Amino acid sequence: RELMVDEKTAISRGVLEGVYLLGQVWNTYRKQLTVKEAVRYTCADYNAGEFSSRNAAFQLRVAKLSGEKLTLDGDLLIYRNGAPLEAPSQTERALASFQSEIGPLVARQDLMLEKNAGFPDTTTARTVCRLYRRKTKKACPVAVLPTGAANEVAKLKLGRSYTPNNYAKACLRRFTQARRAFSD
Repeated sequence: RELMVDEKTAISRGVLEGVYLLGQVWNTYRKQLTVKEAVRYTCADYNAGEFSSRNAAFQLRVAKLSGEKLTLDGDLLIYRNGAPLEAPSQTERALASFQSEIGPLVARQDLMLEKNAGFPDTTTARTVCRLYRRKTKKACPVAVLPTGAANEVAKLKLGRSYTPNNYAKACLRRFTQARRAFSD
């Protein structure tokens, strides 16, 4: 307890940063989704990474438009030790396959904002959404549960891998129980 509340420890700073990041993701989803949906995707992102659910929805649109099979894991770039590599990701290659159809994009620069709340406002994200709506006659989903992004640390601790989907389900169940208890 002392370590968690001591402002000089990494634990205290980590808690503050974690709460800030969760709040940023929550606020983004809550502006566009119901409370339960916002909880679901915030929890999934806590498990899979910042804005993974939103980025997985972007990957879904890119996959539909390009005809490429993409892993909807929410990673728009390839990372090593937290830094993006120069090598193009599957998502970048899929974007390039229909880039001539939608005009020149600054995709790499825009994809660098994948962990930022402002990514949906980039030229690339807006253009892909507009083309998706035109071709599918469907709205662009705000978020989808990431796939292919399992938490292997949980496998070591719990004996099973914890996917964003089952993490989000458990989190939503706890949220619903707490809400029910609070309203009683």
